[in-house]
This record gives sequence, C-alpha cells and structure tokens, in this order.
Amino acid sequence: MGVCGTSTMVDLNSQEVFNAELYDGDILYAYPISNSMQDVVLISGYFKRPGFYQWKENLKLSDLIDSLDDLLPNVDTNYVVIKRENPKDKTYSALQADINTLINNDDYKDDFELKSRDEIFFFSTISMDIDDSTQESKKVLREKIVELQQKKLILELQVVEATTSSLQPKREMTPIIALLFVFHSS
Repeated sequence: MGVCGTSTMVDLNSQEVFNAELYDGDILYAYPISNSMQDVVLISGYFKRPGFYQWKENLKLSDLIDSLDDLLPNVDTNYVVIKRENPKDKTYSALQADINTLINNDDYKDDFELKSRDEIFFFSTISMDIDDSTQESKKVLREKIVELQQKKLILELQVVEATTSSLQPKREMTPIIALLFVFHSS
C-alpha cells in the first residue's frame, strides 16, 4: 500500500504558516538547520571582548577595533593574525595585520575587509616561561577537565531524556525551525 495524499511545504518564517491546516493523520517533517556559523567573525585570544561579532558586507578590521582602549594591556599590537576559510574547499589562509598602524593611520592599506567566518587572533607580549613539570601538570589538569565535562554532558543528556520520557510518549522529535513538510492523507 503506497502513501496517498498531497505534499505541502510551509516556510515557518512566512505568514503562510498561520493559515496551514493540519488534519488527523498528517505527517510533519522538520529538517534540522545546519549548525555551522554564518555571517559572523570571531575574535579570539588576548582581547577585551572576545567572541562572535556580526559580519556584514564591507566590514573592516577597523570597524571592530576603534582604539587601543578596546585592547587588553600588553597585547601585541604589531602582530594580529586573521584566519580565513576558503568556502569552496574549506582550506585556511592567514593574513597578518598591525593594529598600531591601523589605529593611528586612516588610510592603512592593510585594513582588511573581513569575510564571513574570519577568525582574528590577538596575542600577548608577555612571555611565559614554563618549566616541564608545570606543563605536564597543566596537561593532566586539562585532560581531567575534558573528562569531567564529558561526564557532565552525559548526565545532562540523561536528565533531559528522563524528563522528556516521563512527560510524553517516547518518539523521535526534531525541532521545528526551518521548514515543515505536510502530507495530507486522503
């Protein structure tokens, strides 16, 4: 026996979704949204406000850094790296910038136009002299932290699963975010 009926695609971002009628026996499919980040740049490292910033057309490095006040003390203003992903083959390239010159010179040629998914790395000028035993201790500590984070995640997932299963019948659910496909039974 085959599936009878019609198929309707509904965009949840439109008014059309409010007019869609559902009937007994209708089957809804919701496809997950890609978890990749788009239209953002990421500032990492030794920076006052690291994190994601919204990318827009013609965004330049100078748009994110207005003055030296935006930077932490002892940041290396002569060396900043921009990691850029090639969207076609997912390879990376690196660009180098001098923030000191950028801030003090309005027509700085290396005021790069940023691309979506660029990552900007800031570094400290303070050198860290770490002996081998300290490095080994830090490595063990990092490994223990990762192990504990994994255990915590497993426990959180178990709590969510237990809560979900106690509240409703067990069935696989996908968040309804982007598109719904509605099949009307005949």
